[in-house]
Amino acid sequence: MEVGEQRGDIVLPSLCQRGPERMQHEAQQEPKLPPRPRICIVSDLFLPGLKGGGPIRSLANLVDHLEADFEFFVVTRDRDHLAREPYPEIEVDRWIDRPIYQVRYVSPRRWTAGGLRSILKGLRYDLLYLPSFFARSTIKILAMRRLGMLPDSAVVVAPRGQFHQAALGTKGVRKRCYLSLVRRLGGLKGVLIHATNPVEAEESRTLTGQAVFLAPELAARRVDGAAGLGEPLPKEVGQAKLVYLSRIHPVKNLGVALDCLAPLSGEVTYDIYGPVEDTGYWKHCQEKIAALPANIRVTYHGPVDPSDVEAVLSRYHALLLPTQTENHGHVILEALAAGCPVVISDRTPWRGLAEQGVGWDLPLQERDRFTEVLQALVEMGQEQHRRIVEGARQFANRRRDDYRLVEQSRQLFLEALRLSR
Repeated sequence: MEVGEQRGDIVLPSLCQRGPERMQHEAQQEPKLPPRPRICIVSDLFLPGLKGGGPIRSLANLVDHLEADFEFFVVTRDRDHLAREPYPEIEVDRWIDRPIYQVRYVSPRRWTAGGLRSILKGLRYDLLYLPSFFARSTIKILAMRRLGMLPDSAVVVAPRGQFHQAALGTKGVRKRCYLSLVRRLGGLKGVLIHATNPVEAEESRTLTGQAVFLAPELAARRVDGAAGLGEPLPKEVGQAKLVYLSRIHPVKNLGVALDCLAPLSGEVTYDIYGPVEDTGYWKHCQEKIAALPANIRVTYHGPVDPSDVEAVLSRYHALLLPTQTENHGHVILEALAAGCPVVISDRTPWRGLAEQGVGWDLPLQERDRFTEVLQALVEMGQEQHRRIVEGARQFANRRRDDYRLVEQSRQLFLEALRLSR
């Protein structure tokens, strides 16, 4: 099944069987589009935000990979997630030129339906990209679009894992009522849904009834030596340095990770990085930390700048992240690229890691398995760990160098532009 072909309401691109000559021929058959279509992204969070996690990196990577084909304009809030103050030293409520995009940081007084309408009506664009289904900005824009208050354009909405059962469990009644209402009122008419994995594609089709285009998340470009990675961290038998790098929120399962550490023998450190998003849950985790035996040392270090993530991860023997769900899991690929094997749950797109010799994806309900793997890691010697490290780096580089993934994202926008004409 090829790009543009439908299975029910799902568009499933499969570029594996399409060579450059065929792709060039297909491009010649496409309806005439602007030489460099203008894409407006409206997102609550964007760079330089730190607390939004993967979605910020997803947007930054998308723009970075496709800036030669499209002209990007980003409309975003003037502050980080849950922050009361705006970003320091950033001009607000005006367009700012960046090397590969233009961005407008919007103050709270203008982050309203009227304010967004004014900004969008003053900007010429061919496609609107909304990287959240339940964000208030998305809800406002879809409503204004349905009422004819915004210019006609192609529209792509990316749920970014929001349709997963675990995500719908939070404020589930409200979310399902909104889904039902927006479908009945035709708020999704002409909207293309961007799914990043087959499971999300099926969830999106079921919940929205819309056409869905499958284009996996894009990793950051590979720049050799950018993180200053050198020799792997020395590994001695009987000791292990483990790391957690993610938001501190129940869905990430830091508490489960701490429970899996408690039975371990040997010298174990577990360093925690990331913003505290749920203070009640963090207090619960701190109680677990206080109850750990003396051989398990846990330290909290706070958030990490995205540009420093791989350098930080390279200082550890493994990432321990038994998350409930990940739509993509940027930190997992970043860990592998840094030569930091991963011990994760089976609730992410990263599967079959043990067979590939780069880590372990374990059933979340079998916590004893996590402890067994971690104990084996503690007892592992230098040579065996080095082989896993080298395999992890090679695996990540192959993933980052896969041109087909970039092409699928390009086709996502071209398909949306075609559907709107």
